[in-house]
Amino acid sequence: MGLLSWLKGGTPAARNPDWNQLWSTCTVDQSRVTEIANICKKILDNKARYDYVSLHTNVPWYLIAALHYREASLNFRTCLHNGDPLPGPTIHIPRGRGPFKTWEEASIDALKYDGLNQFTYGTIIPCLIMAEKYNGLGMRKKGKYSPYVWAGTNQSDETGKYVSDGIYNPLAKEKQLGVAAIFKGLGL
Repeated sequence: MGLLSWLKGGTPAARNPDWNQLWSTCTVDQSRVTEIANICKKILDNKARYDYVSLHTNVPWYLIAALHYREASLNFRTCLHNGDPLPGPTIHIPRGRGPFKTWEEASIDALKYDGLNQFTYGTIIPCLIMAEKYNGLGMRKKGKYSPYVWAGTNQSDETGKYVSDGIYNPLAKEKQLGVAAIFKGLGL
C-alpha cells in the first residue's frame, strides 16, 4: 500500500493536504514557546533512549520522541502504544501488547505494530504523515487537520478532537502540542 493511499475522507483540503505547504508555512503559537522549549529540553535530555529505539526500527528519533510526548507525556514508565502503564499488557487500543521489560522494548513493538518501521524517512513530511496515521485518521472524516499533528501551530484551530478511542467531541479543545510544534521546537 502506498504511503498516501490510505488518506481518504473529509473536505478536499483535509483529505488531500499539501503537506509541503503546511510544513513550510507552519509557525508555532507564540504563547506556547516556553512550553515547547521545556518539552524539547526533556526530549533532548533523553535523546539516547530515542536513538536506541530508532536504531532498532529505522524511525527517526525525533518522531519517536514526539509520539512519546503525545501518547505518554514523556513518561518512560508507560507504553508508547497508548500511554498504558508498563510492563503491560496494554488495556487500550491496541489491547494486549506486552508485557515488556523496558520502555525501549515496548516502543520498538509499538512502532513495528503500526508499521512505522516500514518506511524510508528522508524529510519531515513522511514523519508528519506517519504521526497522523499513528494516531488515526478520524479527523480527516471530520474535514479537519489533525490536532495530534498541528496543535500549537497556525495550522490548527484546536477545537474538536477525539477525547478517547472513537469518541469525538466537537467542543473539546486540544491542550497538548502537536507533533509539528515539537519538530519546530527541535529546530527541524
